Amino acid sequence: MPAQAWVTLIVGLVAAIGVVATWRQKVEADRRAEWWRRVSWAFDHVLSGDDQRVTFGWTILIRLRESRLATRDDRAVFGFLADDWIINDNEDEQAEGGYL
Repeated sequence: MPAQAWVTLIVGLVAAIGVVATWRQKVEADRRAEWWRRVSWAFDHVLSGDDQRVTFGWTILIRLRESRLATRDDRAVFGFLADDWIINDNEDEQAEGGYL
């Protein structure tokens, strides 16, 4: 096989690898974007004030937190928000006389 054919083959393989890598990156970015859309939707439920929607929102958030799409930083944000909500809920209930 002449050298020009080898060069063409190598360039074609490199281009194909580049296309596949770009496609995989796009698919992963699209999946993360959809994951964040779902997180936003669940937080809307959590902030709704309706007890059933709040419970449902937290259930969805817990499932989303366990997703492989969630990064370590995402999980840290979830932990911070959950702790903050629990602390604020306890402070609100204590102020209303709900807890001793």
